[in-house]
Amino acid sequence: MRNKYGIEHNSPPSLELTTMVGCPLMSSFCPQKTLKSNYGKQEKYLKISDLKKILKKIPSNTEIHFSGMSEPWANPDCTKMLKIVLELALM
Repeated sequence: MRNKYGIEHNSPPSLELTTMVGCPLMSSFCPQKTLKSNYGKQEKYLKISDLKKILKKIPSNTEIHFSGMSEPWANPDCTKMLKIVLELALM
């Protein structure tokens, strides 16, 4: 398979999920101050309903990665989200 730039690759598509913006951990290597200034001071969580909408729109062979610019399990629904993804065999 070739990507849009004509480069050959055999990897399945992947999706990196950021489960929240405004991580409370404030790790020194993470740009949370910049993110909070762009998205507001309040923490914003990915909702299970939004995750389900996203999963309906992606190819069935997509690899899902819980990562991004926050600690995924700072979102209280992250374990439920992981279960949904695993039930769809998208990891």
